[in-house]
Amino acid sequence: MLSHLRHWKAARRPLAALLSDVGRSNQQLARSRELILNVLSTVPSPREARKFVDSVSGQETLRTQRQFEERQALLASSQAPPGLVAGEFLHAQAARAPTRTLALVCVEAPGSAKLLAQMQRLGVVPVVLPLGSGDYRAAVGRAHALADAVDGEGGRAVPVGGVFHAGGVAADAVAEAVARGIIPVVAPVAADEGQRLGVVGRCVEPLAEALAALERAGRLSVARLIYVGDGLGITSGGAARRLVNLEEDYGRVQSGRMDVVQVMRRCLAILAPTTVGIVAEDPSLVLKGLLSERPPSMSGAVLLRHGFRIQHHSSLATCDEGRLRALLERSFGRTLDAQGYFERLRTCGAGIQVIVAGEYQGAVVVTRETGVPYLDKFAVLPEVQGTGMADILWDELKAACPQCLWRSRTDNGVNRWYFDRSNGHWRGAKWVFFWYHGEQPLDLMEVAEAMDVAQRIPASFL
Repeated sequence: MLSHLRHWKAARRPLAALLSDVGRSNQQLARSRELILNVLSTVPSPREARKFVDSVSGQETLRTQRQFEERQALLASSQAPPGLVAGEFLHAQAARAPTRTLALVCVEAPGSAKLLAQMQRLGVVPVVLPLGSGDYRAAVGRAHALADAVDGEGGRAVPVGGVFHAGGVAADAVAEAVARGIIPVVAPVAADEGQRLGVVGRCVEPLAEALAALERAGRLSVARLIYVGDGLGITSGGAARRLVNLEEDYGRVQSGRMDVVQVMRRCLAILAPTTVGIVAEDPSLVLKGLLSERPPSMSGAVLLRHGFRIQHHSSLATCDEGRLRALLERSFGRTLDAQGYFERLRTCGAGIQVIVAGEYQGAVVVTRETGVPYLDKFAVLPEVQGTGMADILWDELKAACPQCLWRSRTDNGVNRWYFDRSNGHWRGAKWVFFWYHGEQPLDLMEVAEAMDVAQRIPASFL
């Protein structure tokens, strides 16, 4: 009898192992389904999806590097048009494609393990700083507990110590974990000169500096800077903000956690200008900002950019026409009929608005041909694409003009971007007319009148 029992137990072991494997497979399948549903719920556009895939595969960085090399050659040839040198930033790009795309994630909110595991499955390795109160024992305990929780969600994470020290940051262990696709959960703990352990009070900026140095060396690419915690809503004038241009808006925004906004500002100035900042009160709100660079539509999440200074002009007299012309020609890739175009703008008198971003790296030109403002030009230099300038300018346009109409050629590749940001459109044989409005929809007669005038505006380029 005892012999039969031994044989029965031995026979059960492979079956138990098989059932365990089946259970794990079902669990992995359930996690994959949940991730797919979460991704689909963010509704990224095809362009955004391609850009995300390129970024995690290294293709986006390769394109940026080619742009950098072309730009350096242009500067060296002394053929650089006016305004090209100002605001130079692409020197921060690596000489070769990085091995991993990552996000620096500062976690205060509970329940972040699932988000971190999902980010890892999407190809973005989060470098995690678990923040909170307590002494160094509590900080180390949080790092170990979060790493275990990520493992429990099907991810791969490891607690990492010894990163912070009295002389700065030693990020080699972080880089090694990232290179292996493992999430490093960094305990913000360091020993002082007397070898006494303590919690590092200001730890995010030094770690961001170390990651920026690794990015310049081509070892990794920092795509997102994410902060998840309570009380992180950002407002301006009492209204909730979805996009913050820190270079321009910093002094105008309020938050229950201004220390977080300050940290974001300092870190985004350190990291590459293509890095996107995300502040969210709930981990579930982060995924959309990971896949898309558009400002979030939901409350409780804010997208931040290091950004650009903004100038508003109500007359060409205060604009630099030479730099504006250079911007328009490089953005559209065509020669401007400068005399005819600027003369037409001057005849608009007080109806003109020119919004300039940075050192004429982007601009919006609005005229008043009818009662509805007409978006005459929307221009961004190729080398600042990816820095959020287009969304920053669009935000400024909507603040200056609560309603607007514009035309675009039917074969214009930018039309998908316009479709996403308009409230209505009408497609003709040559032009697509777009418009947006605030809470009060535009009257159809106003739209028809504005379209009739807009289609007769002469061509601006030769």
